[in-house]
Parts: sequence; C-alpha cells; structure tokens
Amino acid sequence: MKLASTTDIYEMMIAFVGSAALNTALELGLFWVLAQRPDTAKGVAQTLEIPPHRCQYWLEVLLEMGLLERADGIYSVSSTTRKAILNVHSQEAWSFRGEYRREQHPGVIDLALHIHQPGSVWAAQGREAPDGYQRLKIDPNWAARFTRMGYEFHQNLASEVTAVLDMTGVQRMIDLGGGSGVISVVLLERYPELVSTVVDFEHVCAAGQSIAATTSIADRINYVAADFMTSQPDLTWH
Repeated sequence: MKLASTTDIYEMMIAFVGSAALNTALELGLFWVLAQRPDTAKGVAQTLEIPPHRCQYWLEVLLEMGLLERADGIYSVSSTTRKAILNVHSQEAWSFRGEYRREQHPGVIDLALHIHQPGSVWAAQGREAPDGYQRLKIDPNWAARFTRMGYEFHQNLASEVTAVLDMTGVQRMIDLGGGSGVISVVLLERYPELVSTVVDFEHVCAAGQSIAATTSIADRINYVAADFMTSQPDLTWH
C-alpha cells in the first residue's frame, strides 16, 4: 500500500488492528460461520466462545473494513468477503494463512524498542523466530496444511511462471523444492508428453502426492523425498 496523505498515515498507524482482526477471522473461521448463518454479536460470541464485549469490538473492526455488513444487529459477510475470500480459496487454506501470519507477527512487536539492536529483533525480545523449514521436516500435519495452502495460493503464480516456459520437446523435468508440485501440474497439463519429478521434504511430498492424485496428470508426476541441500536424492522414475 502506497501512502499518499496524512489520513493514510493515520490509518496505517493503527493498521495492525485491522490486520489482527482479519487474520483472526480467517483462522477462527468467522466468515464461514456467518456465510452459513448471519448472527448477532452475542450469537457469534457463543458460537466461537469469545467474551461478548471483545467479540463486539472485533466485529465492528471488520464492519468498518467492509468485510462484514450489519442490519438490525445481525452481522453477515459482505460482497467483498464473498468475492475476495470465500470464492477464492478454501476455509482450510485461509485458516492456515491466518495462523501462519500470526506466528510471524511477534517479530515486529515493540519494534521501536529493539530496532537499534544488532542481530535478530526476535532475540532482542527473548523470542525464537519460527523455523518453517524445520517444521516441514518434523511436523507432518503442519507440513500437509502448509503444502495444501501453497497449492491453492500459488495457482496464479504457477500460471505466470509456466506461461514463459517453453517445454516443447522436453520429456522429463526435475522440480527441486517443488513443494505441492503446483508448477509441475500446470506444465504437465500443457505438455502431454512431459513427466516431472518433484523433490522436497518427506512430509511435503506426501501431501503433494495426495493432491496430485486428484488431478488428470497423476500418472506423470513423481515425488521424491529428500533434502537436496544435504543429500543425494534417488531420482529414478518409479
């Protein structure tokens, strides 16, 4: 967002409130709850087990942002929310995205107090920065959710990347660190003679394989579990 006025500056100074409200709504599934059944603040508070006054303030922030509508005390999702959120990605993908952003947020808490200190601001706060790569290695559930979220959110990126790649005449490709295999899937759909081997962490490959199994190119994509930065993967097609 490019700031162009003093009003923009004022709004940006409290933008973290809106960001927190939005990410919380995504993580807790608020928009899907209200899309299914519009409700009062009290009803939402009961459904999501949130203290009523806190829930009311939260809903009002989202209302001011244009993400909710209110009529006769009943909150519902706005057309913007339907168009930009509900109709774009799944609840699971959005929920993980909100959770992921929340985990990254502490790095900028009280930034003015720590920005002068050399090294990590996380360390200055006595916190440890999240290690996403390590979690991909050791946490199968987190890796699966991360991979599925990436597959949904990277569809446009995959189309943009593959649009500038001419794979005419190419029969085999290796997709190093390919994650869900989203780019490989798009390429294989465009080039019927092409097969792809996706190399990534074990749990990522497992999730990617389950995604690929639902596509029309499942028999032409292969997943090899390996950390290609530290090991020599077996890229034999199987």
